[in-house]
Amino acid sequence: MKKIILSLLLVCTMPFTLLANNSTTYKHAKQSELTKSLIRKISNDKNKHFKNKKYVKSTKNYSNSKKHKVMHVTATAYTSSKRETQGDPTIAAWGTKLKPGMKVIAVSRDLLKKGMRNGTRVKIDGLSGTYIVRDKMAARWRNKIDIYMGNSRSKAMQWGRRKVVIRWA
Repeated sequence: MKKIILSLLLVCTMPFTLLANNSTTYKHAKQSELTKSLIRKISNDKNKHFKNKKYVKSTKNYSNSKKHKVMHVTATAYTSSKRETQGDPTIAAWGTKLKPGMKVIAVSRDLLKKGMRNGTRVKIDGLSGTYIVRDKMAARWRNKIDIYMGNSRSKAMQWGRRKVVIRWA
């Protein structure tokens, strides 16, 4: 806090101290540098307490500069196998026909309450591309996503269970 106040004092008194210099270019350059460093310091201090939270709203850019949500979840994988579902293994919860190669995820019901819907685009840290929410998981799961791996049981087993960070708008 002391650093912020000191920086504010420097920014406020800067025009008066540099008037004796008679160099307007120098004055504006120094003011701009101090303002940028002050803004950087304030934003770093503001975001410190978010680092260990489970659910964070962020103002970083994510497709068309919308605010996006960030969350730490457990990620597992699933396939189009009869033993992994009750009905047709190629039909998702909202009726989407799943085909191998599609970037689709299923989400736990609590994530639906936090703003995810059918068709929500999700970025998963560590994986390329954007995944689309097209399926939902059984009611017993919390804070979890299931990544669709087509027909490849070996890919699903290789993925296993991981903690990942997801971002969605």
